[in-house]
Amino acid sequence: MVLRYNTGQSIVNDRSRCFSCGKTLKWFELIPVLSFVFQGGRCSNCHTKISRQYILVEIMTGLVFVAIFWKIFSLTPDFLSLFYTLIFELIFYLIIFSILIAISVYDYKHKIIPEALVYTFIGLSFLFALYVFFGQGIYGNLIAGPLLALPFFLLWLISRGAWMGFGDVKLSFGIGFLLGLPSGIYALILAFWIGGGVGFVLLGLSAISKNSVNNGRLLILGKRFTIKSEIPFGPFLILGTLLAFLFEWDFLHLKIILDLF
Repeated sequence: MVLRYNTGQSIVNDRSRCFSCGKTLKWFELIPVLSFVFQGGRCSNCHTKISRQYILVEIMTGLVFVAIFWKIFSLTPDFLSLFYTLIFELIFYLIIFSILIAISVYDYKHKIIPEALVYTFIGLSFLFALYVFFGQGIYGNLIAGPLLALPFFLLWLISRGAWMGFGDVKLSFGIGFLLGLPSGIYALILAFWIGGGVGFVLLGLSAISKNSVNNGRLLILGKRFTIKSEIPFGPFLILGTLLAFLFEWDFLHLKIILDLF
């Protein structure tokens, strides 16, 4: 989906094929991870190397799916009595984080958040916020969307897009609807911490390699980084969202503070 998006190819209808020779792939060539390994990372017809993005995204998605299943079922006491509700939530979160993984990889590759995917994420998250509101009478998710998006919007507005892309504004809107308060706040905090840490590491490695054969260009996952390189923030927002969802940390005691209001 990431490779096809915005290329004119249908994500739903078109058959999977080799991007080099155009061969239509058979079912046994589409098994996640295993097909890549058994074929040695090459097309069985033209023997062209297959992008490593496939196996990396497949492994990442599998790990995220297992983590979501563990979160929903293993941490819920007497889950048999809530089985159908938990199945609904499981399917919902699997869809949500599949969309977020696609957004993350696309943003990493192209430094832009695809509108169709982020609007789908916002729409589904808003429906979930309504589900929480009508089911439990909790309105926190509904107000968290605009509250979390506001600081990002101000950063985008003041800097005219230099500090923050508008796609990140829309992404934070959906994160608020999905996680509510305070988990949404923790997702943003974690995103800034992780993003800042990665930025410092890349700057340090770039400085070390400055006099090397790469002429100060650091090659990571097929991308070259220098001190002037732009790093997309979307993947860090999504990683922060995943961590906040899975672990529900409250290291700043925000839940206690918010309960006072």
